[in-house]
Amino acid sequence: QPCLATGGVMEQPRSDADSGGGGGPSFLLYRLPVATDRSLAVLSDPGNSWGYCIGNQLWSAAELLLHHLVAGEPDQAGVGGHTGGGGGGVGGSGGGGGAGWLRGKRVLELGCGLGLPGQAAAVHGAREVLLTDVEGMMPLLRHNVSANFGTGAPPPQVADAEIPTVGAGGRLAAAVATAGRRAEHDSSLLVATAPLDWNLPVPAACNGPWDVILGSDVAYHPDSFAGFWSSLASVCDESTVVLLSLPDRHEDEENHLPVFLAASAGRFGWELLQRRRFEEGQSEMQLFRVWKLGQDDGGS
Repeated sequence: QPCLATGGVMEQPRSDADSGGGGGPSFLLYRLPVATDRSLAVLSDPGNSWGYCIGNQLWSAAELLLHHLVAGEPDQAGVGGHTGGGGGGVGGSGGGGGAGWLRGKRVLELGCGLGLPGQAAAVHGAREVLLTDVEGMMPLLRHNVSANFGTGAPPPQVADAEIPTVGAGGRLAAAVATAGRRAEHDSSLLVATAPLDWNLPVPAACNGPWDVILGSDVAYHPDSFAGFWSSLASVCDESTVVLLSLPDRHEDEENHLPVFLAASAGRFGWELLQRRRFEEGQSEMQLFRVWKLGQDDGGS
């Protein structure tokens, strides 16, 4: 669950189900600052009103990645110095120079869910951003992109009018529409969306190499681990900056993170940049920098 450590605000309007005493809110709206004069509004769908997808909600791993992107370029120390698998030392939280390092970059986000980190990269000057997830995430994702970037983003597949009414007068839909109007000055940015299933061939729209690749909470389903690393290998090269924010879950004997990292052996190196537990009892979030191995590094 998100902790809003980045100074964001969550609006939790009452749904029709709430007023009847059953169920939780259909939608949540988060506003998170990503620059001195700019915040992003992302609509979350914990009630699965648009169909069940794990990415329908805002997770703490995405918030940690967002915080790191805005704070500055990831620590370069140790990159290329080992081949991963053994874990690197914990590096700094960033270069401290802000997010200016993203300016002019081509940025791909994998398993993006609500697309918060990728949209933040666009705000900070990325010249092209592509947000990808499974087909079922596309309606909600496209709605969020359209709300934040106006006419510069692909139109959502689900119109505002089709959002179930939440609160008096459809307060939530109106808030998202207002956020979209405020963002129209960013309409020159290219923020695109595309479906990408890691267990299927990578579509042409995702062809790389990309300058920066982002991912948060992508180590959830073990049957997708091999596909993730294969997909990543096909869209990056040795110069690509890859940042992955991953929870180290241990509940219900679920500890997929070591297995996920081990699946990268022979193709990628990695180092741990940051550890953070936002709340007591919550899984520890870990931020990794990953790089593709060249032949001289033993890459396959």
